Amino acid sequence: MPILLLAQGMMLVSPPEPLPKDQPTARRERRVKLNSTPEALFAALTSKDEARKKEAAIVLGWEWLADRIDGDVAIHSANLDADPATERILNLENAAAVLKQEGDDWWLVGSFSCCGPSGHAPEPFVEWKSLVWPDTKDLIIHTGGAYGTGVGQTNYQVYRLLRGHMYLVFEIDENTHNWRETIDTKVLPISAGKMATLRTRGKTTTCTNWNWNPTKFQFEPVTAKPARCPQ
Repeated sequence: MPILLLAQGMMLVSPPEPLPKDQPTARRERRVKLNSTPEALFAALTSKDEARKKEAAIVLGWEWLADRIDGDVAIHSANLDADPATERILNLENAAAVLKQEGDDWWLVGSFSCCGPSGHAPEPFVEWKSLVWPDTKDLIIHTGGAYGTGVGQTNYQVYRLLRGHMYLVFEIDENTHNWRETIDTKVLPISAGKMATLRTRGKTTTCTNWNWNPTKFQFEPVTAKPARCPQ
């Protein structure tokens, strides 16, 4: 990755991330203008007033959780896009919401929850790491997929924020199990814009490399063989 070296003070500055000119075709999350701030919503979620708590949960898109918020609520700041201003992430153990400020207004740009009243969310449910660009965090959601008696699935999803919208840029099943077998997949970051997936099915292990495509704004599998996975 190119590094810009400034002579004065010998300060190292990363160049701006190359971004697509057109709107990506990847799935885009719903965007809603808010009439509140992240701090006010956090205060409502942690209050003893059940009506305030329920209203805040509904605003954040956690309708099914509105009567079930009894665990720890956290608020974080993270830079999720090229804009130097930081976004806010509100999260529970099984839900997360991403809020972005534009001018004087706050917008809900991503709302995620798992896995229904009878389900158990993977741990951790949400993370944010620099997978593509060192100055930007990417949102990672570990969410439940199809499940039933004796069968189940969890998914690994990566979302990135671009021009006020969150896009699903990578998704793979982390774990799939049924009565006959279990398939596990590990996602292994290699370097900026490069990662690998290591899939284990019984005694067979398959490695796939993935590179970030800035024009398409998504991760794509690398067809070159053989694939190399970090150990």
